Amino acid sequence: MKNQVSALELHYITKELKSLIDGKVDKIYHPEKTELLLQLHIPNTGKKILRISVPNFIYITNYKPKQQQPSGFCTYLRRKLTNARLRSITQLNFERITELVFETKEESYSLIIELFSKGNIILLKDKEILSAIDYQTWKERTIKPKEKYIHPVRELNFLKLTEKDLAKLLKTSDKESVVKALAMDLGLGGFYAEEICFLADIDKNIAPKKLKQTKELFSSLKSLRNKKITPSTTGSEMIPFSLESKKSEKTDQQSFNELLDSRLTQAQKETAEAEQLKTKNKEIDKVKRIIEAQESTIKKLEKKETQEREKAEAIYNSYQQVNDILKQLTKARSKFSAKEIKEKLKGNKTIKDFNPKEKTITVEL
Repeated sequence: MKNQVSALELHYITKELKSLIDGKVDKIYHPEKTELLLQLHIPNTGKKILRISVPNFIYITNYKPKQQQPSGFCTYLRRKLTNARLRSITQLNFERITELVFETKEESYSLIIELFSKGNIILLKDKEILSAIDYQTWKERTIKPKEKYIHPVRELNFLKLTEKDLAKLLKTSDKESVVKALAMDLGLGGFYAEEICFLADIDKNIAPKKLKQTKELFSSLKSLRNKKITPSTTGSEMIPFSLESKKSEKTDQQSFNELLDSRLTQAQKETAEAEQLKTKNKEIDKVKRIIEAQESTIKKLEKKETQEREKAEAIYNSYQQVNDILKQLTKARSKFSAKEIKEKLKGNKTIKDFNPKEKTITVEL
């Protein structure tokens, strides 16, 4: 199963997310560092949850996992965005970046979702960073409070690309094949770059500078920008529409979001259940170890009890003999020193040890 959405897939997801516009933020949860849940109340629709998992996905769901203690970032977002209205959702410059604009009675905020590299969730006001789940520094930009937000900008925007732009790209690209030029220079990824080549009926491995069918390639490219969403799968991959270059099947879901939700949420539930089972098994193992330790202690105590009982019975059965020994020692103590008594007891078959300091004697019965 895919672990990240491509820029083209994000383009189609963003179209569907526009159904959340004018929704009011009810709750915000931050179950994991890389995951944020925005619970919105949509007019005439009801509650919807926007799941943001960076750098992987963003989609609508109804599933809310078990919540942990809110993080500092979550608490800050609640303070700024609770009861705010979502006014717009846009993909920035065909990058894997989504901007959500929220309005309160007094302020306007942007929540930036970066789905590339390690991913990030960043809150802005007037393009200035207020907070983020991860503060980062690169050569060309810095993510930390009070810095201006700067996002990566690709030279060519696939959604606005003209035939002239495409011809220039093919002429100047240093990639070894057309499919790699489309995948990397336009940010399409291999899946959709191969589909464009297939639809244009061109050799995907031809060098860009040698390609003559620019018009056919551009026509295929345009078709991918305006595809009707028909949620499909190819192997374990989820895609917004069927591909002619690969064996793909339409699903029963009505939207790409629903497809993502059905597969990813199920995977999330299974992971949560596995973690719960792991925790439960750890607790069971801990209890087992405690029981084993207790059983071991009981066996030792039972053994000691048996030994002490045997000693007591031996003493009881030899009471007269023991009593006589005690009387003799008591009498001897009045006449002799402890050292003299110990000397006299050497070789005694019954009295094996005499310890005046501890006031104990060891006898063999």
